[in-house]
Amino acid sequence: MLAFVARPAAVREFWYGNVDVLRTLYAGSGDWMHANVHFVTGPAIDSDEAMAQHGIRLPAGITDWDPMQGSSSRIGLLRFPAGFQVDDRRADAPAPAANRLYISKRDGSRVAVPVGRALLRLALSIRTEHQSDAWFAQFCDSISAVYWDEIAFIEAPLLRQHDVRYAIYHDEDDRDAPYTGAELRERFGSVVPFSGDADRDGLSDAGVNRLLLGDKVRYERDGVWYVDLDSQLEEPAVWPDL
Repeated sequence: MLAFVARPAAVREFWYGNVDVLRTLYAGSGDWMHANVHFVTGPAIDSDEAMAQHGIRLPAGITDWDPMQGSSSRIGLLRFPAGFQVDDRRADAPAPAANRLYISKRDGSRVAVPVGRALLRLALSIRTEHQSDAWFAQFCDSISAVYWDEIAFIEAPLLRQHDVRYAIYHDEDDRDAPYTGAELRERFGSVVPFSGDADRDGLSDAGVNRLLLGDKVRYERDGVWYVDLDSQLEEPAVWPDL
């Protein structure tokens, strides 16, 4: 039996404190996507990312190991309560560490990038089915930064093909507003500024913009970052520190 534990109605602002949202989630309905609640914050449940190679589990998954400092940290793709199980049986699967506990950060991209692309396409299919740009934007804000520059470089054309909305910061309203690609060009032209920390309208540092513009040239001029919508990167580039 499933028991719902909810906050009092007066403070139901997060999805896990809303009984109706929890019921639709449990029922497998997509109605939860249109609820007026916050999805970025979740309960204290870690993502479950299980990796194996040819049927042998790698308990530490992808790990950044620093032998000089004697420290290590596990690298995940998701930063919210979700997960996946991957058994890499390819002939060219990356070699694990000698103890077969993990894959190094460098070699991990050979697994993380295709898995991340699959996760992104799954999220895109959910957005298309339920017509929820707000949910997809929150999904993009909840992914780990590691490896996503490479994923965005590959998948950005597909996202634009599905007319995923850009996030434009409006200084007057102090909030982000969704723009189609046509609306973005009509407002700014082909060279669009980032809002940065200044009081100006422009592209925000939202995760959805990072994915949509992953194959476009970004550059800084007079302390302001811009992106050229008509440009094309030849290889993935690190997202600027905005």
